[in-house]
Amino acid sequence: MFCAYRETCTCVRNFRRNRSMKRFQLAAGAVLLSMAAGAHATLITDPVSGPSSPYTVIDFTHPYSYSHSFVSQGFDASTWLIDSASLTLKLYDRANQGNETYIFTVGAGANTDVFSGTNIPNGASKTDYLVDLAASLADLGADGILGVKLTVGAAGQNYEFVSSTLALNYHLKQVVEDPQTPDDANRLPEPASLGLFALGAATAGLIRRRRAR
Repeated sequence: MFCAYRETCTCVRNFRRNRSMKRFQLAAGAVLLSMAAGAHATLITDPVSGPSSPYTVIDFTHPYSYSHSFVSQGFDASTWLIDSASLTLKLYDRANQGNETYIFTVGAGANTDVFSGTNIPNGASKTDYLVDLAASLADLGADGILGVKLTVGAAGQNYEFVSSTLALNYHLKQVVEDPQTPDDANRLPEPASLGLFALGAATAGLIRRRRAR
């Protein structure tokens, strides 16, 4: 009789412990989902087009420079965190029947990416060139503006600039307010802060229940 009672009590304790653990896991999962949702990336683009009749010709003595800017789209260096960026250049060649060496210089100073290649096809078709940015991300992140310079590799070569599109993936920095500020009473807590508080409360409750047994 006593053994059966003890086994029943053990089963009840195990059931309660498992139920508490499931609640804890659900709370932890909710926190992670909330924090992930607050840090999702946003994709924006900035297109630049040159004149079309005729297109801008780049040759050995005539490089071409232009800029992309996200300032008009609300860029803020203090809150925007850049995840990645890529540049798509559309080029054309109809004046030179040979192979061109194209050189793209993106960014400025130490924060510069240089890309080069050959064989821009001749004829009526236009060709897209996609490059992923690396060092120049720091230049873009400073003020939301990125300079691009197009050149050729040797005299006698040329190609034409049609358009350029800069694609940017970014997310907003999670700002945690100072709890001592005067306006703190009127502010709503950050979602991540609320989630961490809930996770801590769930953990503390689980520990208290275990000690009570």
